[in-house]
Amino acid sequence: FPSTHNNTTLADSLFGEAYHNFTNRKTLPTAQAGMIDCIIRILCLFMDSPHKPAQNPAAEHTLHLMTDYINNQLLSWEEISLDNICSVLHISPSYASHLFKQLTNKSITQYVNDLRISEAKKLLLTTDLKISDIAEMLKFKDSTTFCKTFKKYTGCTPGTYRNTNGTSYH
Repeated sequence: FPSTHNNTTLADSLFGEAYHNFTNRKTLPTAQAGMIDCIIRILCLFMDSPHKPAQNPAAEHTLHLMTDYINNQLLSWEEISLDNICSVLHISPSYASHLFKQLTNKSITQYVNDLRISEAKKLLLTTDLKISDIAEMLKFKDSTTFCKTFKKYTGCTPGTYRNTNGTSYH
């Protein structure tokens, strides 16, 4: 299940949409229906589900430590691995994997790849680094793996992404 922070962000977005529908006088019935839909979705976000894990400050703190470690290691030369995370935080790999998935709905690998691709997008648009250099910097096995992963996440190759979105490093 998404974390409370993600629920709050989504609720803020839904509230903004509801407000927009409320102030939209041109299509009043449609606006009212849209506003009611947004309010129901906001309420559903914060209702306790029987399948939702109980709030656990210790678990959320551990998740925070894990994400901080991953974020800080992204551009370092040290490999980001489950074993490294667990060694630093003195937790078991099975607990770390389970906790991360439970609280974020993502595996640690998915989270790391999301960060890598996000950083790659930024580097592609703000630097003139070669794609192979970006792949190495972000600790991909090789540039082919980087290009395949980038395309899987974005729908296009790194070169196409750079060319389509322009470069702003000049």
